[in-house]
Parts: sequence; structure tokens; C-alpha cells
Amino acid sequence: MVYLHALFLMALLAPLVLWWGMLLDWLLRGRDIERLAELPADVLPNLGWPSMTVIVPARDEERSIEPALRSLATQDYPGLKIVVVDDRSTDQTASLLLSLSREFSTISIETIRELPSGWLGKTHALWRGAQRAGQAKWFLFTDADVVYEPASLRRAVRYAEAQGIDLLTLYPGLILGGFWERAVIASFGLLSFVAYAPWRVNNPQSGAYFATGAFNLVRREAYERAGGHRPLALEVIDDARLCWLMKQAGARVKVIIGLGAIRVRWQVGVAGIVQGLTKNFFAGFNYSLAKAIAGSAGILLFSVVPFFGMMRLPHLSGWLSAASVVALFALYQLSSRGTGVSFLFATTHPLGAMVMIFIIFRSAFVTLMGGGVTWRGTHYSLRELKEGRRSERTSSI
Repeated sequence: MVYLHALFLMALLAPLVLWWGMLLDWLLRGRDIERLAELPADVLPNLGWPSMTVIVPARDEERSIEPALRSLATQDYPGLKIVVVDDRSTDQTASLLLSLSREFSTISIETIRELPSGWLGKTHALWRGAQRAGQAKWFLFTDADVVYEPASLRRAVRYAEAQGIDLLTLYPGLILGGFWERAVIASFGLLSFVAYAPWRVNNPQSGAYFATGAFNLVRREAYERAGGHRPLALEVIDDARLCWLMKQAGARVKVIIGLGAIRVRWQVGVAGIVQGLTKNFFAGFNYSLAKAIAGSAGILLFSVVPFFGMMRLPHLSGWLSAASVVALFALYQLSSRGTGVSFLFATTHPLGAMVMIFIIFRSAFVTLMGGGVTWRGTHYSLRELKEGRRSERTSSI
């Protein structure tokens, strides 16, 4: 019985160490993470504005693509070019693109009618867009539902040039729906910060990597040196793996906050979050069921157990749990600067964490039972996805 009690206390100590360690790490090294909206937008002396091409992959985006492209086409960036890659759309995307290209001379369209073997649709569209982009000094890979505030591109390029950055990515501002959507996104956001703390990603000596599909600004020379999207042809998590690939090739990477500069409705409702992340989560565990189970157990231990442990107050185990929850509230307060979600959603953290666990197992089940991933109407076998991940690693050696 004594041994069981000791084991129970150790299980409660683990989240205490993690959350307080994360909080101290954030306070010491993460407080200076910049916000793009607060950065200057004026031209750097003796530099001018380097050439830039925005690459937007689009497949069945009729609901969101018009406001997104208008926000890009009206940016005050001199000589801006926008390449939209229409990847086999079956809705009204093509007609909307044609109309927008007539209205804005900066927009050109690349149409894909067939997907070649050995590629995912999105990575192929990004690669084709880069081929069409020519010799621009900067490429911006962005999604077809991201809306840009004025001067955002000027701020981003100015910052990247001044800091000598090869890849700049943003935590986007999210257009949020109801209570439960906010609760799940807040929990997911905090867990992502734990796994991919931006100050670790920003450290050239660290192997940590992270990027979002909403905004990946890359220096063309560094992008091509890393092999572009060709090594990522079968990579489901293409945005983050592009960061990994470029960092492996010596690129300097920076993650900053995009709230106030770009915004996107990431998913609609909890059901949309579950559906949207199902294709990604198992890939995040390298298609390993053992790793997915271990990750789920970790989320349960660190994010759910402390809240139940407080029921043991005023015993020692209850105080240990309460101390973990205090650190979690402080972390939510810090993360609200980047997410715009109130720190009071820390009270729903265990519920959001349970949704994340459900998505992990759903992703593993759907992928294993279906023999792969179905994405935007195209099925990719698990065998080729695993082979693609292996060849990606080989190409980086």
C-alpha cells in the first residue's frame, strides 16, 4: 500500500514538474516573442522591397478564397505577384479565380487537372506554385482561407530581412466560434506550445521545428537549397516538415505571433476540429500506434489527472495537483496574447485534452482501418506515406 501511495504521488509530481518547468522556461525565454502587427512596415534603408511571390494552393475553396485573395491583392507591397494553384477543384473555385485574375493583374492561375503518382495534392500544388513563381527572392506559402490585414507583407519581409531569417512562420489569429470550439482550440494551442515552444524552434542549435500552413515566408535560395517541396511529396504535415527540412539544411527559422496581422477560421465547431485533425494526428506520431498510445497517456497524466487530483485537498496529493493547475492557469494567461482566448478557458483544459486524445485514437483507427489517409477526395495508402517519410529523411542526410 505504501508503494502504491508513493507511485501515486510520483504520478502527481510529473505534471507539477512539467507545467512549472514550462512556465519558468516561458517566462525566462519566451516573453520576447514578437507580434507581426506591432512591427514596423517602412522600407529598410538602402534595401528597397525585394521581389516576392505568394503561392496559394486551392481545392474546392469557393466559400473562403475571394476575401482571402482580395486581402492579398490589395496589400501595399511593390511588385507583388500571386500564384494561385487550382488543384482539381470541382466547385466554383475556378470561376471565382478567373474573375479575380481579371480584376487584379497581380493574380495568375496555375491549373492542375491530374495528380501525378508519388505526390499528395497539397504538396504537389505548393511545388507547382514554386515552379511558377520564378526567381523572386521571397516565396510566401499560405492557405486559401487566410485573410491579411494591411501592411502585413511589408512587416513580414522587413522583419525577415532585418533579422537574416530564411523561414518566418506565424501563429495565426483565429476567427473563433462558440464556447466549446474555443475550449478545444485553447487546449490544443497550449499543448502545441508545450510540444513546439517557439523559443526552442527559434534556437539554431535546437532540433525543434514548427510551422503553420497559414503563413510560411521562405527565402527562395534557402528553400531551393533544402530541396523545396520535392522531398516532402508524401508528407501530410507539410508545413511543419518544411521547417524541419530547411532547418536541417542550415536555414535560420523564426516563429512569431500573427494575431492582428492575419486571421483564419481554422475549423468550424468541435466536429470540424475533430474531422480536420484526424488526417494529421497519426502522422504526427510517425504512424506508430505505440507512440500514439504513449502520447495519449502523457496527455491524460499531465492535463486531466491534476484536475481530479484536487479532489484530494487538503492532503498532500491535492496540494500537488492544485499547484499544477495554478501553473496551467498562468500558462493560459501567457498564451492568450497569441491566441486571443481568455485564460479562464484553463478551467476546461481537461475536457479539451480528452478531445485531443479522442482525435489521436480516431486518427490512428481511421488511418489503419482505411489503409491510409483520404484527403480532399484522394486516398493515399499508408505504405506510400511511410515510404515518403523514409525517403524524406534519406534525402536530408
